[in-house]
Amino acid sequence: QLGRTPRAIGFHSRRIGVSADNREVPIIGGGRLTGKIGPWSGGVLSLQTTSIAGVASANHSVVRLRRDLGSRSSFGMLFTNREAGGGDHNRTYGVDGRWAITPQTTVDGWWMQTATPGLDDASWAGEVRFEHATPQWLVKGSALEIGEDFNPELGFVNRTGLRAYHGEAMWTPYP
Repeated sequence: QLGRTPRAIGFHSRRIGVSADNREVPIIGGGRLTGKIGPWSGGVLSLQTTSIAGVASANHSVVRLRRDLGSRSSFGMLFTNREAGGGDHNRTYGVDGRWAITPQTTVDGWWMQTATPGLDDASWAGEVRFEHATPQWLVKGSALEIGEDFNPELGFVNRTGLRAYHGEAMWTPYP
């Protein structure tokens, strides 16, 4: 993230078992499966929480799949789902990738969309980052946008309604 704190994360496991008002919600049980086969790696997680006063019982599930493309490039997909009774749910769909254009140049990017009842406008976020590093030059740039209604309930977002651009260049001469 170009030396900055991440502004949006699609999945953060510590969100499971905590209500929106930061109360502990007991976990009944669940399971996970992770692994790697050749260039593919992935994981599946599903946990069930019980109900407490004002918070319904819910299932929390995550699926992550990633494919290595050579030694320095990759493509991945993420899906999270919080499903409670009565049509209450939150879903996040996302893709991400890293493309090593040359040994000195990489482009990273991600895009996520959320679906929450009652939140329909600008429920997506995305970022593209560029870096070119040689012994003499370091050039970085990024563009980030987080929509007003972006709501990854099983993830984390610092602030919504954000558009940010960043660029820097550094030259280090060697006499």
